[in-house]
Amino acid sequence: MRAELSPAPLQLRLYSQIDQVDVQSWEMLRQVENPLTDRDYLRAVEESKVFDFQPQYFQFFREESAIAAVAGYVLYNDIALYSGIGFQNQFQKIRNRNPNFLKIKTLEIGTPIGLGFPFSISPSATLPDLESIISQLIRFAQVEKISLILIRDFQGENNLLEEALLKKNLIQLKNFPIACMPIRWKTFDEYLSQLKIGHRKQIRRKIRQKEKLGIQTVITNDSSALQWTKEYVALFDNVYQQAKEYAREFMGEDYHVAMQRNLGDKSYWIHYFYEDRLVAFSQILIYGNRLLCQVIGMDYQVSLEAALYFNAYYDVIRFAIDHSLGFIDAGVSTYGPKSAIGFSVYPQRMYLWHSNPIARKIMGWGFKNIGDYDLKEIQYAFVGDQFQYLWDGQSYY
Repeated sequence: MRAELSPAPLQLRLYSQIDQVDVQSWEMLRQVENPLTDRDYLRAVEESKVFDFQPQYFQFFREESAIAAVAGYVLYNDIALYSGIGFQNQFQKIRNRNPNFLKIKTLEIGTPIGLGFPFSISPSATLPDLESIISQLIRFAQVEKISLILIRDFQGENNLLEEALLKKNLIQLKNFPIACMPIRWKTFDEYLSQLKIGHRKQIRRKIRQKEKLGIQTVITNDSSALQWTKEYVALFDNVYQQAKEYAREFMGEDYHVAMQRNLGDKSYWIHYFYEDRLVAFSQILIYGNRLLCQVIGMDYQVSLEAALYFNAYYDVIRFAIDHSLGFIDAGVSTYGPKSAIGFSVYPQRMYLWHSNPIARKIMGWGFKNIGDYDLKEIQYAFVGDQFQYLWDGQSYY
């Protein structure tokens, strides 16, 4: 544990590993349905080595009373990755002379893997308490020579923490939207029956493509799944190289080992075999009544012929229905295909602070104007346009 950074109405205790936190106060505050506050999940993230980052855990107390806890991480954000291939090629020429050009030391309050909101806040917390928390996060950034703070993944209605963020002059921005599906059906056939006829026919046709090729589907949460880690990495790399969005995390062998070791029977792998060869997989987490889609990888040649990208989501929906789950979180990207099978697309918000107020405004303008969320092909899939919400790309709520 490091020393307290500065005197404040709330005492800050700061840690760099989840196993160092005060367990009793952490567990007392956290929302049990939120995996991003689960110490096992956070330990798995630490061990995953998806990129170079330093975890940070902040606990805030009034005397010995826990007021808030939050997980974040420090990294060097490569702003060039947001700029598109053409600009990246130009930036690379500059980096041949200056390797750190447009790499900004950043504190992100979020998770390095996927999306979610890692704050736990006591119901007794007041607006001044939350302002004090934000002030101490800014002070931490200043002490550590961190230029940028991003506090990510707000959803739904505005809350008291967001009011505190705005009062402390952070800039509100749109973040990548999230694809989600509440499960409302007792069987997969019932789900299909609620779709528009064109969407239903397309799904059945793609399921037949998979069956015709003789693809075998195996779902497991057993440690034996780790025998395929090298194949997971190769298949994931195919998808990683094709990603249009900002691809920062690389799920290597350490990621899969960490998920199985720390989350045990919550971590599942869906395998697709063609002639005894693993040609695609997806890895999911079951947390409470939620299914979280974490990773997907595939051999594109076989996957295109068998429509395995689409079948992976059909199988996730079937799994959620068969296991009486309530909700699927399918993450970001490919919103068109996801909406065509019934996923909603909801907006997310984040907040930005930069040590230089002028740079803060410039970066805020850049995030607002560069972001392309690829929503042109989203569509309602269900009869009567029911069960879905499709974001307009503009609103924050």
